[in-house]
Amino acid sequence: MSQLNKLLRAVLGAGILAGFLDALAAILQYLALGGRTPAIIFKYIASALMGPEAFAGGTGMVVLGVCIHFAFALFFAWVFFAIYPKVSTRNWPALLWAILYGLAVWAFMNLVALPLSRISAVKQSSEQLILSVLIIIFAVGLPIVLCTRAFYKARHN
Repeated sequence: MSQLNKLLRAVLGAGILAGFLDALAAILQYLALGGRTPAIIFKYIASALMGPEAFAGGTGMVVLGVCIHFAFALFFAWVFFAIYPKVSTRNWPALLWAILYGLAVWAFMNLVALPLSRISAVKQSSEQLILSVLIIIFAVGLPIVLCTRAFYKARHN
C-alpha cells in the first residue's frame, strides 16, 4: 500500500473515530438531560444548511446531519494530520495536544462555522459550555492526536 493510501486510511480512521465518539457523547448528554429523540441532534446539525425547516424533516434530515457531522470530524482529522509533522512541539504530552487542539476545534466551530451557518443560536449555561469543551477535547482532540501520533510513529520506525 502506498504512503498516500496509508495516510488517507489513517485520516479516515481518526475522523470516523472522533465523529463517532463526539456523536455518542452528544447523544448521551442529550438523554441524560431528559431528551427523548436523539435524532433531533442531527436535525439540528442539518439546520446549518437547511435552516429551521430541518426540524420538520424526517430521516433525510437526520442523514444529512450525520453526514455534516462526520465531514467536520474528517476535516479536523485531516488538518491535524497535515500540521503535526510541521510543528516542533510534537513531543508534548498527548493530553496537552488534545486540550490545545480541542480548544481550537471548539473555537472554530463556535466562532466561525456556527455563525456562518443557518443554525439558531442556543444559549448555554456555564456548566453546559464547560461540558461541551470537555467533550470536544476528549472525544475529538484526544483520538485525533493519538491516531496521528501512531501513524507518524509507525511511519518512522
